[in-house]
Amino acid sequence: MAGLALGYVYKEILGGGDTWSYHEITLNVLQETTQSPHDYIRFIFQNQVGDSLEIFREDSNSFFFVKLLSFLYLLTDNSYWWSSVYLSLFSFWGCWYLFLRIEERFQDFRIPAFIAFLFFPSIVFWTSGVSKDSLVMGAMCFLFGFTVQLINAQGVKEKLYYGLLFALASWLFWKVKFFLAVPAIVFLLAYLLVEFLANRFEVLNSLLRKAMLWVGMMVLGAVGAYFLQSDFTPDDLGFHVMLNYSKISAKTSPDLPQIVFPHLNASFTSILWHAPQAVVQMLVRPFIWESAPLFYKLIAVENLVILFIILMALVEIIKNRKMKPLPAFWWVLLCFFLTGAVLVALPTPNFGSLNRYRAPLLAIFLAIALAQGPWQRWWHRLTKGSKSA
Repeated sequence: MAGLALGYVYKEILGGGDTWSYHEITLNVLQETTQSPHDYIRFIFQNQVGDSLEIFREDSNSFFFVKLLSFLYLLTDNSYWWSSVYLSLFSFWGCWYLFLRIEERFQDFRIPAFIAFLFFPSIVFWTSGVSKDSLVMGAMCFLFGFTVQLINAQGVKEKLYYGLLFALASWLFWKVKFFLAVPAIVFLLAYLLVEFLANRFEVLNSLLRKAMLWVGMMVLGAVGAYFLQSDFTPDDLGFHVMLNYSKISAKTSPDLPQIVFPHLNASFTSILWHAPQAVVQMLVRPFIWESAPLFYKLIAVENLVILFIILMALVEIIKNRKMKPLPAFWWVLLCFFLTGAVLVALPTPNFGSLNRYRAPLLAIFLAIALAQGPWQRWWHRLTKGSKSA
């Protein structure tokens, strides 16, 4: 239903948007590539197509998404709505798979994960339908779920099986959201290596020593990437952040609420300085009192709920004078959220776009924040009282 609603909202209220642009482009591509089976095969495997895809680079995630969408259109007789259903089901499948793994291994996160990944309105809405975010959510959740399975796999065959699934999910995540897939894959691979070493060496069994080893791997990897002149140096990061920030700022109406960083520049120190502000604003802005259209007001109402969840978690932590225990897996996800939030929020000052882009990351944050709050204690007290009555 969410995917169908997204298509309707974009068509009737928002004037089309990316989702209907992909529909038109895919129809044009199929006109050019379905004259014979050989034409379509050349398009899929050799990127040979006419003028329909000139606006996308061959290595871009949009080019890849049109390929996948064209296959769904062939299956559904060019139906936008049925393709929307299939993509929504893939996103839901990934979320459900991750929820089942969490239910098995992390009981305290069962209800928070259910609410965050399968129930929270904007997350469900923006990760459904004919959208790259449907693939992002599904691939990301499968990647997390396969990581949990790999940690607990017994025997070589089971490890190879989940290792292959991990690789497939990594590949799909990489193809549709490269800049989020890189930190996710690196963080999870390091986590898997740390857990492997901890099983071999008893001295590494404590959470603190695992964390120190994991951070050490991240530092060495960052230094190595810098000296090898890869695409992930601080200079490259700053360049792309500023390029996108400037482009989106120029297109955003000054009458709309937006993230404004007048002193942001491409230096790594500037990015680090502005990163906390960007993450906080991504979570809680626009505020309800800011002058804005109805769409922004709806975002603001949901942000009030998020702010309330954060405040309740902070009150619980202060009351108990400590955080509730967070397993190593969830610490890794928290680090991924913080990294991904910076990569999404800094280059995206427009809250309309940011509300969509933050959706997969927001699910991680909400699951952790809800687990830190008093909700589960209240729920157990309520259910216990109901049984007693």
